[in-house]
Amino acid sequence: MDKKGSIFIITMWTVLFLSILAVSIGKTAHMRIKFSGAIENRNNIYHMINSGIDAISGEIILESLKEPVLLFPYVVKKAKDEQLKLVRAMDKNINYNYSFDVFEGQLFLKVSDEQSKININNIGYDVLKRIIKDTSGLDEEQAQEISYSIIDWVDEDNERPLVKVVSNEDLYYKLDNIPYKPKNDKFEAVEELLLIKGMTTNVYEGIEKYITVYGNGKVNINTCSDVVLKNIVNDKTLFDKIKSFRTKYSNDVQNLFDNDRTITKKLKENMGLQPEQEKILQELVNQGIIGVDTNAFRVTGIAVSKNFLGEVDCVVDDQGNRLFFFEDFISI
Repeated sequence: MDKKGSIFIITMWTVLFLSILAVSIGKTAHMRIKFSGAIENRNNIYHMINSGIDAISGEIILESLKEPVLLFPYVVKKAKDEQLKLVRAMDKNINYNYSFDVFEGQLFLKVSDEQSKININNIGYDVLKRIIKDTSGLDEEQAQEISYSIIDWVDEDNERPLVKVVSNEDLYYKLDNIPYKPKNDKFEAVEELLLIKGMTTNVYEGIEKYITVYGNGKVNINTCSDVVLKNIVNDKTLFDKIKSFRTKYSNDVQNLFDNDRTITKKLKENMGLQPEQEKILQELVNQGIIGVDTNAFRVTGIAVSKNFLGEVDCVVDDQGNRLFFFEDFISI
């Protein structure tokens, strides 16, 4: 091979090498730019979420200075329908009541009263058994067994005094080779129920939306669902009267229940109560099972920035403190 041929071959290999190197550098630069853009969008969404929660926390603090606490669903900034098309397509189960335009994106949030639910750290056996039966379809014996186990998980002793068979809590779990014992302390999260012996996905999904571990333990009689109210009062006539009262004054905040001490009196004056119904209602108030105050609110939502999406689930108290916070980011 002559000298010119060798030079030509070397030149071609050099050009090929430089071309490959240029393409590689170009791809790396493109990936870095794309990655930087994703980080920027993620940061935007993070700030959007935190700004939105801070804004809502401010409103909660102001509203919580009033009695009764009826921030939701009575006082809301309704999200614009045209802004919700994308979000509703992704999640049709949430009715967002706040919308914000921030950081070149949009934020949609739903705020709800966490004390409209039953606190499983304060719930009594009878109410627990009723709501499990009502929401899961279990029979009396099955609902009773799971209810015992939930109460035993929280109480401080190691006994199961409500049952005659296997009265020792630790042994009850050990017999089924469950590698842990009852906690004998309060639930820290609703999901902890899945650790309870006998708990099934069906039972958990049935009661999940009606229970909480946040708040002061009382159920807000103004905001609780019909399912919660029905299983707490356990008297159809009384339930119907409370429901009618709430419906009648749903758009008249000042006439709803506004003080724990006057719940029974106000319902009696407006709807009439038989002595037995009056006794049931007053006992629920005296035992701290129902009330009108709320100090825990759940904030759930979605933030969208360009082709990036963030989801948030947060619980804040009436001082704006975050009791629980979860967020997730995905590309869309």
